[in-house]
Amino acid sequence: MTDESVRVAEWRSGYRVVIGAAIGLGTGFSVWPYVSSTFVLPLGEAFGWTRGQVSSVAATGLVGAALAPVLGGLTDRIGIRPVLIASTALLGLFYLALSFMTGSLALFYALFTGLGLAGLGTIGITYTRAVAGWFSASRGLALGMSLLGVSIAALALPPILSASMAVYGWAAGYRILAGCALVMGLPAALLLVRERSSVTDRLIVRTPWARIIRNPVFWLLVFAILMVNIPGAGILGQLQPILVDAGMTRAQAAGMLSIYAASVFAGRLGFGFLLDRVPPTLVAAVAFGAPAIGAALLMQGHVNPIEAILVAALLGLSAGAELDIMGFFVARYFGLRHYSALFGAMMTALVVANASGNILYGRGFDATGGYGSALALSIGGYVFGTAAMLWLGRYPPATLGGEDA
Repeated sequence: MTDESVRVAEWRSGYRVVIGAAIGLGTGFSVWPYVSSTFVLPLGEAFGWTRGQVSSVAATGLVGAALAPVLGGLTDRIGIRPVLIASTALLGLFYLALSFMTGSLALFYALFTGLGLAGLGTIGITYTRAVAGWFSASRGLALGMSLLGVSIAALALPPILSASMAVYGWAAGYRILAGCALVMGLPAALLLVRERSSVTDRLIVRTPWARIIRNPVFWLLVFAILMVNIPGAGILGQLQPILVDAGMTRAQAAGMLSIYAASVFAGRLGFGFLLDRVPPTLVAAVAFGAPAIGAALLMQGHVNPIEAILVAALLGLSAGAELDIMGFFVARYFGLRHYSALFGAMMTALVVANASGNILYGRGFDATGGYGSALALSIGGYVFGTAAMLWLGRYPPATLGGEDA
């Protein structure tokens, strides 16, 4: 069979899984970071909480990040569906429980810890494993299309939530998210998402971490994720003030966030397509290295609108490629037997990098009164991350099913 005929055959057998994964990811916990800011002011007005108190709930995510490899290992042992169905149902119930809060900050944090733990099973740990099992020649594009669900939800939900909470109060926002999980996500998990039989037939008892951590490929991938996401999260978290300091108005700077969101959408499709047709290490190197150009432009201290658009676009394209690349390389280098555990480990690195980047950029500005030093270090991070992907060298041939690569 030609490559194109293989791709057509894969899509005929696996398209339902991609649709189900897109719906599940778009209604699961992956979308929370994109809508969380819409709750800050309504909760503060309702309960008298400060913005810092509301935003500090993000720290509960570190608990989930630490447990991501554990849940991944469980998924590898018992399969996707039990984890996915239970997690989606619990996610909806925790969202619903949040809508009945009465003002206890401790209860807010406790419920959110539960929400984060339940949500672990509704992110890429499960869904990308399902998609990767059905695709080989089109794996990159299939992963990218499944992740579009998050991008679509990130564009659609914030205005819906804001408008609903303005009329019906803050609780309406949580109930809408609960409805998304229970009315859309749960049926998608039940009816559309399934594993390929060759994956489920070869589930094993335990993830061989002792062997995996001796594999330099594992550490190169973790290193690349850290080097690229620390500056990526830092720049994105401070992008509006950076651009205002560089001479743009607040309205212009806010508009760049829309450019960023559109570029994430394009990056997921574009780089996913390229992963199937161009040497993947080269694709990853371009995706991870391109934002260095944006950081260099920001270091000038003044940017014009065209340069600002380029900065936002490069950041967004790279961010859009990120999870495609993680899923693609984990499946290619390590196979699918331990996919979820390894993807969980990568997610832990991603969460740590995102938290570190936001803290370092904020503290760096407080210490120096500017972003120059942080941007210079960011360029170095992008260069090292790019080098790590190029250092991976030859990769095994693409395969379907549950075999180790």
